[in-house]
Amino acid sequence: MSEKTFPSHARVVIVGGGVMGVGLAYHLAHEGWGHDTVLLEKAELTSGSTWHAAGQITHSTSSYGLGKCVDYNIGLYSGGLEAETGQAVTWHGCGSFRLAYTEDEMDWLRHTLSVGRSLGFNIDLVTPQRVAELHPFYNLDGVLGALHTPDDGHVDPTNVTMALAAGARAKGVRIIRRCRASNITQLASGEWQVETDQGTITCEHVVNAGGTYARQMGEWSGLQLPMTSMTHHYFVTENVPEFEALDRELPVIRDDKKVSGYIRMEQKRGLIGIYEKANPNAVWLDECPWDYENWLFDADYDRVMPGSKEASTGCPFWPSAASPARSMARSATRPMATLSSALRRACATTGAAVAPRSVSAGVPASPANWRAGWCMARRISRCAITTRAGSAAMPPRTGR
Repeated sequence: MSEKTFPSHARVVIVGGGVMGVGLAYHLAHEGWGHDTVLLEKAELTSGSTWHAAGQITHSTSSYGLGKCVDYNIGLYSGGLEAETGQAVTWHGCGSFRLAYTEDEMDWLRHTLSVGRSLGFNIDLVTPQRVAELHPFYNLDGVLGALHTPDDGHVDPTNVTMALAAGARAKGVRIIRRCRASNITQLASGEWQVETDQGTITCEHVVNAGGTYARQMGEWSGLQLPMTSMTHHYFVTENVPEFEALDRELPVIRDDKKVSGYIRMEQKRGLIGIYEKANPNAVWLDECPWDYENWLFDADYDRVMPGSKEASTGCPFWPSAASPARSMARSATRPMATLSSALRRACATTGAAVAPRSVSAGVPASPANWRAGWCMARRISRCAITTRAGSAAMPPRTGR
């Protein structure tokens, strides 16, 4: 069948070209189903939530099953995938710390430690002194201990997806971009019919990998998926002089209590990701717009002020890297080659600066108080419940 001809039949049709859908296609191909698998993407690969994800992956998990997935993926991203496909994935094996401030949190870290050791991970419970040795810039006041996972890291999610796509194509998977699915119905034969703007395809198995569209796609087949889309912020500083003097990358800090998120290096910049536990914001409660592609939302500084204040306390030198905050609402650009270049280009091309406003008593609304350089609000949708389809070997969503 010609690559230019829309297929009428397939064994598996995957709808969605993010890291989840493409990862499943890659692994089905390795199971021998490559020539029987078709992936449909309405826009470009990674143009939904994948392209701007933080791309972090950690052995710090208290789930045995997820732990095996994570360990497999760290091995894949840290060398195996690039060796197979020749496509760079930009793996940063910097390790990470997860901090604990209370005895209850220490107990949870001990439980996580037991799971990791049973799986053979390189993992240990360490003192604040050890954290300070490897990350001398973080404020450890009140920290009782930390879970150290030296083999953790972060990866460029777009590069990973493109490498997975290259591996899938090499084994026969057909990936069709700019092809929007409009309906999925089950036939009397038990097969599935997927209607698209390029034609209709019949298959034995259909996979909903729609990400932010997954819930409304499920409704086509009479399914009510318990999902919603949440917003999330991150901040990226300008170059930090203390980072420029380093000959290694600092470990990622996961501080769930104070920052409610993570802090790490992004090249020679700082990156702060804040998960808004107070006043979480859901979007697209009815449906995600079908023309959504590489969108970003306006910043909502009120909601992230507590976490950003704690982040500035954790790394007190960041004010020296601060510059007027900027934000971007929507981007019509194609997926960027790297996350950092996406941030730089997005901030450089934004239409107007957003003037920070006072968000709590006694905090003046000045750029220095934000402890962030080029401030881009990553408020694109996140599924609160990720629906996974496929084998346990499929890559989990890169993120926190």
